[in-house]
Amino acid sequence: MTVNLGVIAGILLLAIELNQNNKVLSSEAEYNYMQAIIAPREKIAYDLEFAEFRLKEDYPTEVDKYRFRAVLQMKILTLEYEYKQMIDGSLGDHDSLREKWRNDFRDMYTNQDLSNYALVCEIWSSFRSSLSTDFVKF
Repeated sequence: MTVNLGVIAGILLLAIELNQNNKVLSSEAEYNYMQAIIAPREKIAYDLEFAEFRLKEDYPTEVDKYRFRAVLQMKILTLEYEYKQMIDGSLGDHDSLREKWRNDFRDMYTNQDLSNYALVCEIWSSFRSSLSTDFVKF
């Protein structure tokens, strides 16, 4: 009888520990998500050269295009990582995240007059083959 109570108590403690671990993992995922959102804005806020670069109406030189391509690819890779966390259940529901990502992406990577939209499409089409198929469809 006492052995059975010990086993039951052990199972209950294990269940409590698993629940706490899930909360910690979820919290870490949310923190990583927020860091990914903050990072480009922080770069703009503290790096004058980068802020000026992001405010350009277009990217006329090859160096400018190359820099923009790198910035955009970093963001796309971050979104793919966040997508995988969302599928695992670490982040919120699909629809709200999809809309948030679209707004964030539009605000950060296309100009008000959409003058760099063609460049964004070109970068996406050349880079999408290196991403997971599920993420690209999403």
